[in-house]
Amino acid sequence: MEGPNAVITVVGEAHGVVPVTGTRRLLDVISTVGGLPNSASHIITIHRPGVAQPIVVDLGTDPLHSSLADIPVFAGDTIVVARIGVIYMIGAFKSTGTIPLTPYAQLTLMQATALSGGPTFEGKYSDLRIIRTSGDHRSVVKVNIHNVLYGKAPDPILQPNDIVFLPSSDIKAAISNGTLGTILGIVGLLISISYR
Repeated sequence: MEGPNAVITVVGEAHGVVPVTGTRRLLDVISTVGGLPNSASHIITIHRPGVAQPIVVDLGTDPLHSSLADIPVFAGDTIVVARIGVIYMIGAFKSTGTIPLTPYAQLTLMQATALSGGPTFEGKYSDLRIIRTSGDHRSVVKVNIHNVLYGKAPDPILQPNDIVFLPSSDIKAAISNGTLGTILGIVGLLISISYR
């Protein structure tokens, strides 16, 4: 296929339309649209007209030195660059947000906690929750993060798109922001007034 419509389309985390005459190489086309961002999986899917099954290419840990990066791609191909999974850290962590997963290494709860700066003082350590969605089913697993951090409980392996939620303890939050001292002072004052 040649002519003005002879293009390769890249969609997903990297995206663009690359004009082509003859054949091009996979990594060359991905480089032309800006390369693989940190959020991109290194497992690339190629949809080719006339081919029933998609072509799945695993570029490994270093796409620049992967022999598979040199496979030919043709006009009409659609290259899908999927998003790599992330872990969502919310609640009483020093830093909340997302942690990208790498396709070749597992991430445990302890590692994710370290990457988020650790739990804050206000965290309710006995009530950490790992919220996992599989299809239309959502499950919640409660974990005592204190026991995990001190080796008294297994360190769970997290899965893509897990939500790790560490709620705050109301009492610890009151101690931390000084509210508890104020309340105790008022109670003490009221008790002393009532005994006068």
